[in-house]
Amino acid sequence: MKQSKKDGSNLKGTLVSVFALGLLIVASWLAMFALYWSRQ
Repeated sequence: MKQSKKDGSNLKGTLVSVFALGLLIVASWLAMFALYWSRQ
């Protein structure tokens, strides 16, 4: 990966990546929870 000139944009990209990963984890947890409740 290319090193960007500004640390701010690099930090922003990292923040977006972490946020997207967290959102994916939360979405999978909610899907499992919904599946669990639908089977009861």
